[in-house]
Amino acid sequence: MIEAIIRNLQNFYDTSVFFAILIIGLFLIFWDYPIFKSLKYKRDAAVTMAMGVLHLIAPFILYAISKL
Repeated sequence: MIEAIIRNLQNFYDTSVFFAILIIGLFLIFWDYPIFKSLKYKRDAAVTMAMGVLHLIAPFILYAISKL
């Protein structure tokens, strides 16, 4: 089962997916987060920051899995 998941990631994963996930993370951190913070939406700002950080980490994790 795990081998099937790894093969699926290897077939799916290329540089455009890598950069798209990174760009989404940067957008969340540098665009959405300041807006929510200035509007004093603390919970939305926290969720946006967490999602941004996860989107910055996820491509590297997926890359490592695809190289197994």
